Parts: sequence; C-alpha cells; structure tokens
Amino acid sequence: MYKNKFFLPFWVALCLLTAHTSTLHAVSKADSISFACAQWNWQKSGRVCIGRTQLNLFGSVQTISIARYPSRRLRTDVIHAPGEEAASTSTLAERFGGKVAINASFFDMKNLTPVTYLKYDGNVVADPAPGGVCNGMLLLNPKGKRIDIQTCTPDNYTKMPEGWEDAIVAGPVLIEEGRSVDFSNELEIYNSMAVRHPRTLVGYDKKGWIYFVVVDGRAKANAAGMNFEELTSICRWLGLYEALNLDGGGSSTLWDAKLGVVNFPTDNRKFDHKGERKVPNIILAR
Repeated sequence: MYKNKFFLPFWVALCLLTAHTSTLHAVSKADSISFACAQWNWQKSGRVCIGRTQLNLFGSVQTISIARYPSRRLRTDVIHAPGEEAASTSTLAERFGGKVAINASFFDMKNLTPVTYLKYDGNVVADPAPGGVCNGMLLLNPKGKRIDIQTCTPDNYTKMPEGWEDAIVAGPVLIEEGRSVDFSNELEIYNSMAVRHPRTLVGYDKKGWIYFVVVDGRAKANAAGMNFEELTSICRWLGLYEALNLDGGGSSTLWDAKLGVVNFPTDNRKFDHKGERKVPNIILAR
C-alpha cells in the first residue's frame, strides 16, 4: 500500500488550486482539493501500481481506477482481435500474456470490428471513415517502450505511424504537451462535453510513467461518470503530459493480472466486477 504523496506530491496539489483554463470553467478549487486528498489504497502488482478511490467530485459520487507503470520496464502493445476473436478485456489480456490492460478504441458492436484507424504489428488492419470525437492517435514504437499521443486528421493517418509498430485512433485528445485541449472550435466534441458516461483514457507524464484510467458511471449512488471537461481536469491533476480518451460506456474496463477486473464495468447493469463487454481491441502492458 502506498501513501498518497507517492502518487500526488504536495507541490502538485498546490498547483491544482490555480491550474484552470477557460475550458475548465465548471471545475472548482474544492474539486481539486478533494482529488488531491483522495484515499487511493495503492497496491503494487509486479511493476504496476494499482489504485482506486470513491469520492465526491464535481457535485457527484465518482469511482476512479488507475494503473500506473514505468514505460521502460514493461512493453505496451495494442491487441487486435476482431469478429469471432473478440472477447472481454480480461480474456484478451490473459490470452496475450498481459500484466495490466484497458479497453481501447471504438468499434461496431454488431460485427465487433474497429471503426477507427488501427495499425497492428506493423500492418494497417483497419482504416474506416472516422466519426465523432476521433481526433487523436496513440503511437507505440517497435519495442513497446515508448508511446506518443498526437492530434490527427484522416489526411495524415497513414503518414503519422511511419516508424511506429502500433497505432490506434480514438479521441478526443484531452491533454496535449501538458495543456488542456480547447474543444470550443470542434462543435461535435464541444456539444458532447456535458454528457456523463463511464470513461477510459490512456496517458503519460514527463517522467515516463504510463497511466491507464477508468472512470465508472451509470450507477448513480456509486459512480456518476464524467464528461470530457471533468475527465480533462483529472488528467491535469494527475500531471499527465499527453492524454487520449478511448472508448467508454459499457466497454470501460481496467484489468490487472494479480487483482483481476479493478473497476466496475456496466454491461450487466450491476455495480460489480462482472459486467465486461466483448471488445475487438485492447491496450496492454506485459
């Protein structure tokens, strides 16, 4: 078990009180203090640190789960398993020898195939027309020891992954080079900002730590879910340098090899660890 200062140094907590941009107009200083003082009950699972908290945040009850690990010590990969190969995040992670995993990007729930660009093991395996909030690309180098998150458009999908082994498009981008992304010029994203759902995101800080974060939702008494504005706030409070929103809703799952499903997936409409959904892609570390 880890003390809170292991994860959120005091100087960061102080910065939280003033670290707001115009995009984060609904977030109060009290929220940042609540987050900084949260009890995460950290556990070490191999090289991965796992924490989960439930707290009052943004005027509601929130349940947040985090996995954090040094990029240089584990290999991070995108896993592609479409159609009949699709399975729950935990099943895919176990199948491919993962230590920790989250669900990845958006997909067709009928066919269980990606609806965003995906490069897997050096080959483009999906390049459908993008839609909605898909303005970011997660890039992984051939050894899986370095990741990058970049804003992208369909015009540069094929050019950006050159030299990268895996790449997957999702969105929106929440943090770019340490700054909150302003959605006001992207009408489709901006209009969806106020809607609360379970959320999944991937990010990293400047010290080389990779973060898998899941915010639970659709369980009013235990987990309200977050909108993009609120999700961006917790990314800032975690000190992320880059962060990308992934598929959320019933797909949102954080799994660990030692602890099992850490969060409370909602596909069974119960606040337990059994409500996972089949997905065709995940992000894992091994």
